[in-house]
Amino acid sequence: MRLPWDGDGTILEMVVSSSVLERPRGEVVAAVRERAAAERVRRSLARSRSLAHMEYCWPKNATRDPYVVGKHNVAVAAELDLGLERLLSGISTYLMIIEPFRHGKSEQVVRDFPGYAWGCNPDFEIMVNTYGKKLTLPHSRDIRKRVRSKPYQVLHPHIRVSRESSSVEEWALEKCHGKLHAVSVDGGQSGLGADISIWDDLIKNRAEAESAERREKAWDSLRNDTLTRVAPVHFVVGIGTRWHVDDPMGRWLNRNNPKHKDYDPAFPVAKVLHFPARAADGSYLFPERFPDSWYEMQFGQLGKYASAALLQGEPTIRGGNQLMVDRIVFSEHLPQDLAWVQYWDIASSRKERDKEDPDYTARGKVAYSEIDGEPWIFIKEVEWRQAEAGARNAWMKAQALRDGGEIWQAVESNAAGKDAYTLLRDVLKGRAVVHSVWQHDDKVQRWGRLLEPVMEAGHVVMEMGEWNDYVLEEMAAAPNGGHDDTVDACSGGAEAAKERWEQMHGLVGRVGRGAS
Repeated sequence: MRLPWDGDGTILEMVVSSSVLERPRGEVVAAVRERAAAERVRRSLARSRSLAHMEYCWPKNATRDPYVVGKHNVAVAAELDLGLERLLSGISTYLMIIEPFRHGKSEQVVRDFPGYAWGCNPDFEIMVNTYGKKLTLPHSRDIRKRVRSKPYQVLHPHIRVSRESSSVEEWALEKCHGKLHAVSVDGGQSGLGADISIWDDLIKNRAEAESAERREKAWDSLRNDTLTRVAPVHFVVGIGTRWHVDDPMGRWLNRNNPKHKDYDPAFPVAKVLHFPARAADGSYLFPERFPDSWYEMQFGQLGKYASAALLQGEPTIRGGNQLMVDRIVFSEHLPQDLAWVQYWDIASSRKERDKEDPDYTARGKVAYSEIDGEPWIFIKEVEWRQAEAGARNAWMKAQALRDGGEIWQAVESNAAGKDAYTLLRDVLKGRAVVHSVWQHDDKVQRWGRLLEPVMEAGHVVMEMGEWNDYVLEEMAAAPNGGHDDTVDACSGGAEAAKERWEQMHGLVGRVGRGAS
């Protein structure tokens, strides 16, 4: 029996079950021809529609892990197809896609679309830009792997990765001008060009989002590097999860908004596809993949501020009174089986010690646990003192010895904290864990990582004591109060305790280096 061939001369590989082969020859031939016809239709659609291409070239096992399509995928694919058609017709297009995390935007736009575009024109130069090489280079490898895959080669046998130019930062296609440039906010882009420019998550995380310097760097990279490198006719696609009102997406939107003070009629106008996780009627964006309970868990653990940005794509300006102290639960007795961490927040700089009302060194005894998959923070003791280094170190030593080996000690790593850490390390050598914690971002960012969303969820439990009132007063005023040392002690303690809990449950964590 002759094998069916595709229009471009490619053999249509058919998998025919043994039950079909046991039929009379005429029925077998009819079955093979039917499947061959269906396969030709699949290939034709995959060559002419980006969503069908994504489904055809899906690299995972389609039975165990099928490519799940949501309404947002369909809408994105339609705009990608339109932008590519306009590019081939000599018209430039700008598209911005705002989606929650884990909804498939990178898979669809970054990993598959470049290969689809090359199938339409193998001379396209394509640039992919992200916050850093740790994201950009894996994207480049995934695109290259997709182009080399068997399904892709069935669709586009004329597209091959050049053996002479195959560096992960920049690689080319054989016998044509097509190239892939993998760049980042932290890397240079001079000398590169792009017919299609894709930028994906120029902000890495909450810490970067809260940093005005990092937001400015991401914006400069987009405006001064990426947009200046595009060809005379181009297609620019920006995708990402929103982090901040002033992130690159926000700045672009402001320049397109005639009512905003930063409006610039000369700035490129982008079409925006915005997909909030939760619609006004309470329904969720991607029920085909995530149950309602997944969305509810994400909203709960992120808290109101982070959820508005990461899930709804509508970041808000953070105001004062950041911590919802009215949701703290008070108890006379805390659970007995918790793993405690004593966190020391050190009044470090001379300015902090010598000002009229010097900052305090504060300690917080904190534990972390997860109940029914939800994070909980337990605060047992908080104490604070204004003291010179000698008296402070004597206090820390005495307290650590009283705590014993069951309670781990974590010391903030700063100029004054270094000697305090060394002291505890030497005193508790072989008896308890002592960990030096480097805090590289500001306190508002740190509070927002764990303490703030858990408190908003009503999952912070504080043991009743005389110290409660002062700590609550500081928490209620943060970040605009006169002092916030006890807030730092509780927040740092919560993060260190979470890492201890993760280590105890077989997860990776930093806490756990014993005194040595």
